[in-house]
Parts: sequence; C-alpha cells; structure tokens
Amino acid sequence: PISIRSVLYEKNQAGNNPCLFEERNVGFNYKREVSTRSFSSNKYVSDLKWNIHAAATFKCRVEAYCYQILWMLRNHSLTHGGTEKIQVAVTYPLAMRPTQLRTIKDAWKKAWNNLIDSNNPFPERNFMIESLAPYKYSAVTNTNLLRTDAYVNMDIGGGSTDILFYKEGVLGRPTKSRAYSVFFAANDLWGTGMSPTRRNLKDNGFIKNLENGDGLDAIKITNINNYKDIASNASDVVTYLFSKPEEYHFADSIRQSKIASVVVVHFAATIYYLANIIKTNNLEIPSCVNFSGMGSKYIDIIVGSNEELASIVKVIFKHVGLNVANLNVSRDSNPKEVTALGAIYMLDPETTKVETPRSTIVYCIDGEEDMEDALTYEDTTKDSTWNMVEKEMDKFTTLLQSQSFISTINNAGIMYSFNELQSNGFDKNNFKSSYVTMTDSFAQMSDDEKKANLKDAPFFWALKDTLYNVALAMA
Repeated sequence: PISIRSVLYEKNQAGNNPCLFEERNVGFNYKREVSTRSFSSNKYVSDLKWNIHAAATFKCRVEAYCYQILWMLRNHSLTHGGTEKIQVAVTYPLAMRPTQLRTIKDAWKKAWNNLIDSNNPFPERNFMIESLAPYKYSAVTNTNLLRTDAYVNMDIGGGSTDILFYKEGVLGRPTKSRAYSVFFAANDLWGTGMSPTRRNLKDNGFIKNLENGDGLDAIKITNINNYKDIASNASDVVTYLFSKPEEYHFADSIRQSKIASVVVVHFAATIYYLANIIKTNNLEIPSCVNFSGMGSKYIDIIVGSNEELASIVKVIFKHVGLNVANLNVSRDSNPKEVTALGAIYMLDPETTKVETPRSTIVYCIDGEEDMEDALTYEDTTKDSTWNMVEKEMDKFTTLLQSQSFISTINNAGIMYSFNELQSNGFDKNNFKSSYVTMTDSFAQMSDDEKKANLKDAPFFWALKDTLYNVALAMA
C-alpha cells in the first residue's frame, strides 16, 4: 500500500487549470519538506474534499488530484506486468453535501474516460460508502470477531466521522446494518473553527499552547514558522507537529496541560452521538467498537490502553441510558491501510459478502424521537431547531460535569476540568454563536439544496467554533 494524503502542491495565484503536472501537483513531499527552505512561490493545499468555498477552484483542484492519482495507478500497473484496465474503488462519507459528492464523482469519471477506458464509463458501483470499508476489512481478516455479535466501526477522518453498525444473523445474512455520517472529525479539533474569516489561519490554541511552553528553542520555533509559510491551515501545522514527536513532543504538550480537556470533549461528543444512535434506533448494544481513520489517532492522547478507552465509552453509554455490561474496543494501528484494503475487498466477489447498509440520519437533538419528518437545511435556521439543539447540549454538558465521567477521565491520567472549560468559554453563548456560524454557511446553497434533507447532525454545530475558541482561551 502507498499512503498519499489528499494534498496538492500549488503555485501561488494558480489559475483553474487541472492539466497534468502544471500549476498544481500531488503533494508527495507533504510533511517531509526541509523546513528551512523558502517556498515563496508555492504552497500546500489540503482538505481537498471539504474546502468548497470557491466552487470553480474546488472543482479544478479535485480534477487535478484525481487525474494524477489515476495516471499513476495506470502507470504502476503497466510497469509491473499489468494492463491499463485497472479496477478502482472510491469511498466517500455519507455526510458530504450533494454538490461535493457530485463534483468528486464527476472528476473520477472524467479522469477514467481520458486515461483508462473512454468506451466503458467508471462503474457507479465502485463508488462506495466509506464506513463499510473498515468492517469489510475486519470481516475478511479478523478471525477473533464474533460475527453474530453487534459490531460498530467509527471511522474518524479529517472532515467527517463515518459510523457503521453491523449485526449479522444466522446463515450469514445480516439482521441489521446501518451507516451514519457526520461532518465532525479531526479538523474540528485541530483547525480554526467554522468562521470564514479564520479559514487560512496557521495558529490555534493547541499550537499556541506548545509555543508558549518551555519545550521549544529558537531553532524549533523558526522551523515551525517556516512550515507555517507553506501550510494551508492550522490543521496542516498540527499534522506536521505530530509527525515529529521526538522533536516537538506535541502530544505531550497537550496531555500535560489543561487544554487536554478540549480533546476530551471532542471524543466524548462522538461517543455521545454513537450512544444516541443506538438508543434512538433501538439497536443492540455492540460487543465491539473499533476505531479507524487517521483522525482517530488523537485518542492516544487521552488513553494509553484499550481498557481505559472502554471504560470511557461505557460511562458515556450508561449516562445516555444504555445498559452496557461487556464492551471491547480496538484501534487500527494503520487506519488508512485498513480503509483502502477494505474497499478493495468490496470489489472482490470471492471475499465475504457485506450487504450495503441502510443509510440513516440521527440528528442527535432533543425531541428527535417525536419528529415525523426529516429536517431540511432550511429548517436548521429556525429557532425551533436551535431550541432542540440547546436542550441536547444541556444533556451533554450534564455528562461532562458528572462525577462518574470526571473520575473515569482522571483515572486515565488526563488533566480534565469542566470548571476550566466553563471559565474559558464553554457556555451557551458560544454554543449558539457556533451553531449560527454553521447555518450562515448555507446561504450559498441553491434553493433546491436548501430544501434537501439534512445529512448531518446539528448537535455538533454547537461545538465546532466553541472548541476552537475554548482551546485558544486556554493556551
């Protein structure tokens, strides 16, 4: 397997030209650059799947990336005894807005027609729901998985978290299979929130917390500043700092600081959402929860062992009202490879069959069980929707300040304090402001898109800007 991030290396002031190897190219050297080198005329552009704020540029960048990746795959096949008639699987998160997904699919199809087979279009079945791939990998390779037990995979990426619930019944036929996706993941922790004015900032509370500490000499600070010159955003800088643990000790700077409380809140929110999925849809409590995706690596900051992680998951489940007894958790050591191999297995009819799950939306808002119709994007701007989100946030903050939760986190050795969170802006004013920032972004949608069914959980919108603001205040 070859790991290549969704990153382009782009000239400053590049036009909308997707041609091969011209103004923008795949960022093979991402995180490997000599940090003292000058990059005055070039920059990295990451977050290709989610940075849709300039539609024409977004389309061009996606086309350039897809064209180059497919060109390399074809050439690799040709130079290793294969043909140009390769098979390709493309996975996508359910939380993607229709316009995003359409742009990405069109880019792959265009590249396929130009490079592989102009007579036979790219098969629509080869576009796959991302949350299925890790389960497919486990089903094929993990002999310890009790296939009749309920199983959950949480694939935490940069932009989205994709969840698969799978319960397989007798004779190899699944009794329940559900897929979920939310626009809440690692970028909401390591980025700069949702405000458009902060989109290109290269700093956040976690970076400042490191820089304000005693662990950096002048050379290291210079290296970080040089990397900021070529980074797209704060998430890129965080990725760089994590990639050099012996040099910057970035994870330690978080773990040993009160800012670790923000990381705890982010993780607790994802598990709180999972617990609500299980409760709202009357699903069986899983015997195994597996964490995949590169975004899930931040869990290592919170806990050292899977036993500690299971204790945190169980205390959140119990708070939501789930009677959980035995629960195992696991973490993929190479999450990107797991997703890639799982997608390839899905192309192979000889491996274990996995039926396509029913995609379901759980909004995780108070009163959801009484709702008869799905929300639209337009509905989220109404006061009634915010009122439901506000009540759900009250329930969530009750968890965060409960003694059972606090003691479980402290037993894992984390400096967690709900009082510190509150004193630094974790409050209803920030929740509301964060929520409104998200709904304001829908103004650019067409009327048809605004009336489309919501494909996200508005519960998380109250946290997106809040986490950034609280971390910055704590630094």
